[in-house]
Amino acid sequence: MGWTFPYGAARSDVIAELTPKERISENGYIFRTLRHCCKGNVLYALHESGMPEETRKWIGIYLIQKHDGDWGYKDMEESMHPYYYNCPVSYLDDASEPTNKAASEWRDEVRRQAAERSRKKPKVGEIWSLKSSSVPQVEIVHVQGQGLRGVYQGQNYRVPRRILGEKIGGEARKKAMNSKEIDALRKMMKGWESPTVMTIKPEVGFSAVEVDKKPSLDDLQKMVGGYIQIVPNDHFEEVYVNEEGKLEGLPPNMTATKLLGIDPNWDTLAGNVVILLNLPDE
Repeated sequence: MGWTFPYGAARSDVIAELTPKERISENGYIFRTLRHCCKGNVLYALHESGMPEETRKWIGIYLIQKHDGDWGYKDMEESMHPYYYNCPVSYLDDASEPTNKAASEWRDEVRRQAAERSRKKPKVGEIWSLKSSSVPQVEIVHVQGQGLRGVYQGQNYRVPRRILGEKIGGEARKKAMNSKEIDALRKMMKGWESPTVMTIKPEVGFSAVEVDKKPSLDDLQKMVGGYIQIVPNDHFEEVYVNEEGKLEGLPPNMTATKLLGIDPNWDTLAGNVVILLNLPDE
């Protein structure tokens, strides 16, 4: 079906037109709307229609938008398998059996995506990756109903739930060293005089090993679990991390992030972090 734009129609007019409480034609045919809701500019409606002795309940899907000052709509229904899947599952529960394979597959996908969304319940302090976004991840700073807000590199963003990827951190923040512990660790490290390789692992802690020479590139890659990336900082000369740690969904390393003086609201290191201390120039 194409688009229809009633002259001078407001958004509310279009919705009212598509979701009448009840219409009965001269021959007795009934068309009524049992429930409806808007998800953005997609209108979902649970309709009931048919002759009085035999009606069926089905789901209508309507795209609504504004064009040249007038609001209009494009009407579809589930038997067409429209590619919009955030319909309330309760509408599916109350609808009659699907009339064809397309409607059945559409309902299955609506249920699948609803189940996936229900598993994603972000909490304040957790770090989540984002899909189809120029921002790779956010730390959740506000949750209210379906509304989410997150921070990345000091910038506050509204986060639609549909672009949530996977949880890549949160518990690590609770287990990270506090400020006093970080200061004590830095003081202890300054007292080390021998060449040392220190590895900090998320949610585990750190280990320090005295060495005779600088680890090879291959050794460093094994320590971080991938290609290495140098981490600029004001405290230590050589710090390495997995170059693709965030893309791979490695857990955040909050202890290393704080130890290097990085503000967690601006950036967070992910995966193992390797610090080289007191190594002679080659």
